[in-house]
Amino acid sequence: MAYLLMAEKDGCDLEALHKELSRMGFDLIEYFPIVSAAESPSLGICIPLKNAEHPDFPSRLTEVLTHLIVARGFTVTDLYTGEAVTAAQIENLPRVNAS
Repeated sequence: MAYLLMAEKDGCDLEALHKELSRMGFDLIEYFPIVSAAESPSLGICIPLKNAEHPDFPSRLTEVLTHLIVARGFTVTDLYTGEAVTAAQIENLPRVNAS
């Protein structure tokens, strides 16, 4: 099982973003491209539920989402609920996912 998010931003270079996130050492979170002919490319974010139990998981997820939403201006969507993840929700998201 996994928790899935999608990060979207027009004109995003997914390959460069993937390398950037990988260099930041976010190894508990997996990334993959989502390419559709009708929409601009998006970044899929997969969090294997077993990784949510890792002691570093809450801080790493908070770092990733803060980087994407606040620093880079991405729209991040929770694919289970279809709701956008806001900057105000970032701190609580790791606790929600781990339960």
